[in-house]
Amino acid sequence: MDFTFWYDPYVLQMPFFAKTENNKDEAAWLIAGGKNALELHSECKKLRSSTNLRSDREVIVCNPEDPDGRFHDTLFVREAMEAPMQNCKSLQKEDVPVLPTESQGILQPTKDADTPDPSEDHSDASDLLGYDSWSFQHFLDGPALRIAQNQQIYKKYNAKLILQIHEGEGIGYNNPLVPKMVAKAGFAKAQQAYCGGWNTQTPCEDGNQKVGVSLGCSSPPFHPRLASVWRGLMGVHDDVPSEGGMLVLSSRNDQYRNNAARVNNNGRAVLNEPEVEDLCKKLAKEYGLKYVKLSKPILESVENVVEYFGKVKLMVGPHGGALYNSWFMPKDSGLIELGGPGSSYFWDRAARFGQRYGILYGDFKGQAPWRSDMTVNVQDLENLMRQVMNAPDKLDNAPVKVHKDSQTLPVTVGIMDGAQGVATDAQGRDQA
Repeated sequence: MDFTFWYDPYVLQMPFFAKTENNKDEAAWLIAGGKNALELHSECKKLRSSTNLRSDREVIVCNPEDPDGRFHDTLFVREAMEAPMQNCKSLQKEDVPVLPTESQGILQPTKDADTPDPSEDHSDASDLLGYDSWSFQHFLDGPALRIAQNQQIYKKYNAKLILQIHEGEGIGYNNPLVPKMVAKAGFAKAQQAYCGGWNTQTPCEDGNQKVGVSLGCSSPPFHPRLASVWRGLMGVHDDVPSEGGMLVLSSRNDQYRNNAARVNNNGRAVLNEPEVEDLCKKLAKEYGLKYVKLSKPILESVENVVEYFGKVKLMVGPHGGALYNSWFMPKDSGLIELGGPGSSYFWDRAARFGQRYGILYGDFKGQAPWRSDMTVNVQDLENLMRQVMNAPDKLDNAPVKVHKDSQTLPVTVGIMDGAQGVATDAQGRDQA
């Protein structure tokens, strides 16, 4: 059986920009990719009446290649094949997924005589989660979404999850949280290291393996509902605590002092950080928050990461891996990225989590912005921080009801419920 998941179009909140005379940051954002988002919004808008959008700060994201704008992903299951699967492109060309009706549920199996049934006993099934799983940030970009979507199927087939793991004191890109996150998701005994590349863990599987059942070729879309499932598996809370909230300044400056920040790429230190820090302290006091400067990663446990970032009301910091911790921040919290020319990398990530995102482009010194340091306009930063902090609560990135021939189609989102471990339709009914 192959398993196909469907996801509806959804709404994202636009970034916040510092109010300047020439709107320079908004203009830079448009060049950095915002124009593409607005063009996609225009194309997707026909799927939903504009009167349903609550403000001009909302954009619709859809799959323009699907007549209803839906996204889909298929996890292929094959018997007596090598893992990882080597023929994904040909399998995907052969696969013509059918949108499930409400009565069929969200999992639409494609039965094949040569594919195994999950009711049978399997002891050597496996899926390669990704060659980039060694990296904290790249793991969250891809393999985490595969686990969130496919978790029940992996468990039904008793599958091993094969991934590169890169950890060790004193090495670059030390990422001990990756195997801990896999364990937290319920696969502590199912993960297996894959040799080669950046992997440092032994023992590891070397090259393609002949296995009884091979699962693979899955590449889920980065959808808000699927991200919510992963956050649930990690124990992330959506609500900002009523007391003990924090305003966090993520600093890269300590890279010049014994690399306490453990950054892996030089550059993007804030040259006028003392002024930025004074501003953060002032606004933290004004908004009843605790000011904290974050200068090194939290690596001890997933629980420690969730507990720390679950208290964050606003995080400000230069572009870098530290901002991926927005995965563990509450909905309605805020993230401000101090970026370089041509980037607003974390917008669509934070927006998918229901967070407020602001981008402020710094004044970079040097020919290569990503390797250079920056000076931040503190007045513009204060303007932006106040906008983000004062924005209305309860932002909504719920799936869009799709319109076709004046009829509203059922909203059918293919997700795995992280809390219950069952497949559910839009109304939460058990489809397992």
